[in-house]
Amino acid sequence: MPEKPARDHLLVVAGLVVASIGIWWRVWVTGHPTSTITCPCGDTAQGVWFQAWTAWAIAHLHNPFLSHAIFAGQGGANMLDNTSGIFPAILTAPITWLFGPIASFNVAATLAPVVSGWAFFAFARSVTNWLPGQLLGTALWAFSPFLIAGVVGGHFQITWLYFPPVAAWALHELFAGRRHPPLLAGTVLGLATVAQFFTGTEVLAMTVVIGTFGTLAALALSPREAWSHRRRIATGLGAAIALAAVLLAYPAWFALAGPRHIVGPVWADTPYFGSAPGGLLGPGHFVHASTATERLGGYFGPGGPAGQFLGPAILVALAVAAAAWYRSRLAWVAACTGIAGWACSIGVVVVGPSVVRAVEHHRPLPAPDWWLPWSWLSRLPALEEALPLRFCLFTTFSAALLLTISSEKVRSLGLSLWHRHSGHEPGRGSAALWSVVVTAAGAALLIPIASSYTFPLVMHPEPVPAWFEQTAPRLPDGTVVLAVPYPASPSVDAMAWQAVDTLHFRLVGGYADTPLADGRSAWAHSPTGPTLILDALSNPLFAPPEANPSTIATLSHALTGWHVQVVVVTNRAARPRQAVALLSEAVGRAPLRQQGAWVWYLSRHSLPARG
Repeated sequence: MPEKPARDHLLVVAGLVVASIGIWWRVWVTGHPTSTITCPCGDTAQGVWFQAWTAWAIAHLHNPFLSHAIFAGQGGANMLDNTSGIFPAILTAPITWLFGPIASFNVAATLAPVVSGWAFFAFARSVTNWLPGQLLGTALWAFSPFLIAGVVGGHFQITWLYFPPVAAWALHELFAGRRHPPLLAGTVLGLATVAQFFTGTEVLAMTVVIGTFGTLAALALSPREAWSHRRRIATGLGAAIALAAVLLAYPAWFALAGPRHIVGPVWADTPYFGSAPGGLLGPGHFVHASTATERLGGYFGPGGPAGQFLGPAILVALAVAAAAWYRSRLAWVAACTGIAGWACSIGVVVVGPSVVRAVEHHRPLPAPDWWLPWSWLSRLPALEEALPLRFCLFTTFSAALLLTISSEKVRSLGLSLWHRHSGHEPGRGSAALWSVVVTAAGAALLIPIASSYTFPLVMHPEPVPAWFEQTAPRLPDGTVVLAVPYPASPSVDAMAWQAVDTLHFRLVGGYADTPLADGRSAWAHSPTGPTLILDALSNPLFAPPEANPSTIATLSHALTGWHVQVVVVTNRAARPRQAVALLSEAVGRAPLRQQGAWVWYLSRHSLPARG
């Protein structure tokens, strides 16, 4: 096995940082990291809010698992039932405190390829010897379509992809390696499991599933070796399970049975959102879109999720390279897990703009066919909230590992053939030339993937409305604010404005998963009552609400029941004039006009301090 000088790791990290800054060029070079962002809307605004919430909870010694900063007067939201990315937010909390949540969001987004890529490099370095091949695999994993498509929207729970490589390293060390004590490998796996739980349970659950496939493949390929390591395996896995069980006992309870927990799946149609079988071949497009809805649909492209795209060249090359790697058991395990990930990612519905519209309007989708692997896996409790299309990340991981192994094996095979036919070892010049050829060929395989992106990423900054920038910070701490546009997908702007104001006020509603009275996810059901009315005033996809006494009474009762202290309507709403008319009737008086917004102060205690 090769040595692992710190220099190589530092150089790889530095290279990943430079490349990632290049992707976010319009943030770090031509923009301003404290205010420039892809779009302060939709999932991106939610990601900014999650950064702000975790930092606020730490600073105020508040339980980070439960927030009343959103859904104020409605019970709050359980953060562990949402994609809150607590672990990345903890690491970037100092940035949030010093420079604000947009800056920490941009740092976390920029670090996603760095953290993911370095974890893969460390694993590849432990199982292969040739540095250029390790760099090729690292580049594919760190800047894969799956990761780039997710990081644009701030999906840190599926883009801080350090756990699959760490888990692969630990399992390989326990089943086939003897370089480290089993307790060390088990401890690393246990701590990584805890970190992944607080990053995103979806990737954690999926890694367990695909890891099981990989373990079975390894056992089938080498049962005797596995049996000879049985004590080592039991010790390491036992340590990992025990450590994770102790550290996650309370958080797991909080997610499953704590305040405001969700019963059943978050999305009713989650089991259907999969990839097309040929999604590996089509790049799609996902960075050119300019609005939240277009961006959401564009993530996955017209012919299948862009996150699954690898291209025919790399698939053919890896298949041909089997002539060089067919004796490598690790390569066969990688191939088996890659196929398993691809099979699990196939769904009855390919996500796109038409599917997004169907979900937003709560139209039924067709049931998954019984023969799809996901139609069976989705019945497991830990997987009922996972999207099958995201299993394609393991296909990418396997492809990156196979690219690493194949590059090394092809280089060795070429040099061996040279020696066999010439009768002497190739000179330094010849060996270096062949190494350059293999490296260039491997890099060429990545060009179709890179060309499917827009570099640098497109930015669509929208300024914070003047009222939220100038007046909201002067409200008394904890003031309950009802904002229109009402914060629900895709009009999540108010959460971004609240986050930039460091959660100074509390917000009615929110873009987060919360339970209905029976504990089921509110996202899985059509909105009703005041939420439906406010959604219709905020979102052009909804039909406008009727201006009748029932509507007025519903809004008036909600303002009282939610303990609303300030109501503000901005021009960002889909129907601001109608919102002003209905809320004026519900409040019983006309609003004030302040900084381009319509505002009602419902008590003297909610008046802003003099500026």
